[in-house]
Amino acid sequence: MGTSRQRSVKDASVKDCVPRPVRSRSRTPHGTGASTQVRSPDLGAGRSAGSQHPRKRHMPLDYACHAGLMGHAGLHIQLGDVATWVGGIGTAAALLLTWRLLRITRQEQRATQAEQRQAQARLVSAWCDHVAPSGNGFHVVTVKLQNSSDEPIYGMIASVGVSWIGVAIRHAETNIVYVLPPKSSQKQDVSLQLSHALDGSYETPPPVEVIFYDATHRALWLRDRFGQLVQITDNGSGPVADHFFRRSASFS
Repeated sequence: MGTSRQRSVKDASVKDCVPRPVRSRSRTPHGTGASTQVRSPDLGAGRSAGSQHPRKRHMPLDYACHAGLMGHAGLHIQLGDVATWVGGIGTAAALLLTWRLLRITRQEQRATQAEQRQAQARLVSAWCDHVAPSGNGFHVVTVKLQNSSDEPIYGMIASVGVSWIGVAIRHAETNIVYVLPPKSSQKQDVSLQLSHALDGSYETPPPVEVIFYDATHRALWLRDRFGQLVQITDNGSGPVADHFFRRSASFS
């Protein structure tokens, strides 16, 4: 028992936590010999007068066993929590990476779809082919419409502005071309009064913008006077001509 009391708390083992039997000696009458009885400690007995609790001698060892068991349990809980945290972080990282890859894939798909939608529209154009005075300050402007794609375009209409720079520029529209076949062109005339340039002459060639539907007849496109191609998505119920010469000067 003296050796057990000197054990430190961290050296206590589970087997030391089992209560040890207490040996007591009693003498037989007339000194016929000693008999040894083994009795288990009465864990439920209380203190009585002139007696000592049988577990009192084991108290330091019991405390050591309790501390050792609690230490093992706490270490197990901590290691379990660390494993859970590491697993959770790994799962979150995997989800984040998956979301990032999915977002990149969708962006690439949208870019590919936009490229496909613009493939035909980029091959459609219009420009001023000729200007001739018609009297009273008016000019007849000949506009050339061209479809260089392999598919027809629909509802094509061009407009000639009186000036390149400005807001809400006055313009005159050509007649609508319902169908312009692939690999073909067409000329149309429009009459309007052109603005004067800085040197007093008329501004030539005048700017031209064109609006048309592609072969799918679902996408409406505008090629402005600076050559930029824009898809019209807010057409609504207003006339298509309302989109002519509404964009400010931009060469980016």
